[in-house]
Amino acid sequence: MHRTFKGKITPGMIFLYLLILGLTFFFAFEKNITAVPGVLLTIFCGERIFHTEYIITSSGNLIVKKGRFSKDIIISVKEISYIEKGESFYTKIGLFSYLNIILEKSKEISVWPSDEEGFLNYINKKHDKIIEEEE
Repeated sequence: MHRTFKGKITPGMIFLYLLILGLTFFFAFEKNITAVPGVLLTIFCGERIFHTEYIITSSGNLIVKKGRFSKDIIISVKEISYIEKGESFYTKIGLFSYLNIILEKSKEISVWPSDEEGFLNYINKKHDKIIEEEE
């Protein structure tokens, strides 16, 4: 059975998306050529914001999907050394936190699942050596 976790959508992401969308409509209304890249940027950002998901498969793989225009990242759960919680500048006012996955090959991948605790619990079920560290 696969378990899917949606990506976290923050107010800052929504604001940026609406700003780009508004500017695109403005430039299209003014018949400015800048509307063409604006449409492409709006589509790309929408895909990235609304279609990010993290899938943990029954075979023990973590699939990171960041929209339909990005390449999927497939990681075996057994390759994960540990997961640490990270905070960005905006977390101090309660807007943004993330999980940093440290792999055995000295690689790092940051993920932003909407249900961080559920994500950590499910990963720990699949691979019981993962230690959660708080910064």
